[in-house]
Amino acid sequence: MVFPRNKKFRFAFLPLLLIASLAAISNNSSLGQIDFEPEHPQVRAMAENAVQYLTSVSPGGRGELILAALAVTECSKRYENTVPVDHPLVVKAVDKILAGLNRGPEDPTGIIMENATYIPALACILLCDVDDEKYKDQISALVRELERRQHGDGGYCYSGKAWSNIGDTSQMQYVGLALYVAHHHGFKVNLDVAKRAVEWLAASNSYVPQGSWWYHYNGRLPYGSHKDKVTLSIHAAGAGTLYLLADFLQLTPRSKRGANGRMKSSLPPSVSVYVKPKDVGAAGSKKGPLVSTNIGSINSAKRRANQFFANNFVIEIKMWNYYYLYALERYAYFRERAEGEFKEQPTWYDKGVRHLMTQVDGDGGFRQGKSAASNRAVTSSFAILFLVRSSEVLVLPSNASRANGNLGFAENVRIKQTEKGGVQQMMGVQGIENVMEMLKNGDVEDDRLELIVQSMGPAIAGFSEGDDKSRNEKMAFMRGLVTERNYYRRLIAVKFLAREQVMDNVPALLYALGDPDLRICREAHNGLRLISRKLDSISVPESATAEQYKAVKRQWTDWFLKIRPDAELLD
Repeated sequence: MVFPRNKKFRFAFLPLLLIASLAAISNNSSLGQIDFEPEHPQVRAMAENAVQYLTSVSPGGRGELILAALAVTECSKRYENTVPVDHPLVVKAVDKILAGLNRGPEDPTGIIMENATYIPALACILLCDVDDEKYKDQISALVRELERRQHGDGGYCYSGKAWSNIGDTSQMQYVGLALYVAHHHGFKVNLDVAKRAVEWLAASNSYVPQGSWWYHYNGRLPYGSHKDKVTLSIHAAGAGTLYLLADFLQLTPRSKRGANGRMKSSLPPSVSVYVKPKDVGAAGSKKGPLVSTNIGSINSAKRRANQFFANNFVIEIKMWNYYYLYALERYAYFRERAEGEFKEQPTWYDKGVRHLMTQVDGDGGFRQGKSAASNRAVTSSFAILFLVRSSEVLVLPSNASRANGNLGFAENVRIKQTEKGGVQQMMGVQGIENVMEMLKNGDVEDDRLELIVQSMGPAIAGFSEGDDKSRNEKMAFMRGLVTERNYYRRLIAVKFLAREQVMDNVPALLYALGDPDLRICREAHNGLRLISRKLDSISVPESATAEQYKAVKRQWTDWFLKIRPDAELLD
């Protein structure tokens, strides 16, 4: 995949603040996230600063512009609950797509005739994201074009004549994602095309002795300058698309504890969504496999691919590192969806975040890396898509994108389906006073308390407002909640106390380190890291046990008593 070069632009950004994790309430230990998640303040700052960088440089090439616009939309969906249809990069990219489509197939500069197949694929995904009703004719045309480009053996490549018999794992990655997204948005996708694609991926994996994928194939043989070179970037592209298409065609059951179960708690924090799926025809509502194929060969390819990762996984590679991270995120998501975990690398996301922290520049963009065919707009776009876990927000429950975009709904709501299939909203918290009022009510149900947790971001921001007396009273109330029997009340309290850099909160957080729920222990530990400024000096293992948290509690207690020897600790 090649993107045109662009000039480098630089402007000043404030340094990113190191702030403690406000981890999601889901059990992240098997989902790649121990210390970080997309909602972590530092992760969010990196993603949003990168969006500002992209906005400032305004990529001009068609491929990099559409990719940048896609990164902007996924970032906004993750953090703002909106599809940013008026963002200048989104407007510019959509205009360029429509201009290309309107030229007609006889014009080789039109987007349908674009040689690089990934461009109409990305265009299809972006239009689905922006408005799948308004652009339904254009999306349908792009889907038909992608179907037309498939080779007889099921593979894809650049559409030029010189490439007519060559299979390209990288191009297949974007086609697979585009077909999946279009189907998800209710568009008719030829299931035989998806079937041949997943069969090509399974077969092409079997041709490679290492159980991976080559970049280009000529039949069963490697092709081109890369020849038989195996790379993690192409491996992630092939493995992720294999899992994605198997999920699309319902060839394997989904794990109840994987990404599918995690999706609700991973939506942007102020909205949880369940909406009745669109009618995508009989095939779309059918249980079990949608096509007849050799599932055994697909599962064998998965096992080989997973073993390759087990033997070769690293987070930083020499070439195309950002492309690799974007493909890795998709592979991990769909594998978690199928199997419940990426067991060989349970902290893949944490490792990726830490690596990206070392690559961000002062202007918010990410360094170019060692790929001569890329530029900082491309690397920054891929970095954003990794940081926001784009597969989670791109692949929401069917027909939920408008609800997730918060169009027509108030902020901080839970949207649920009524018995008659309609949609109603449950109001969430409106600020710190609203939170305090509900917490003082002992009869609040758990689902209401869970909603507070999911929509408490704005309330946390408001916690710093008001006079000292008011804030101290609220702090004292929150400290008292760490001894509550109800899990959600304890979690809400620890989240608030961990956010505030106040030494008086330390005794309550020390008490929370002994909580029976290890997620609360993790929150308390991160809060103490923030308050103490000792971000790395006291650490816990990635999957710490209750006994290990007790040991950490002793370390934090020793630190605190050296500072405040007369302090009273909670028993």
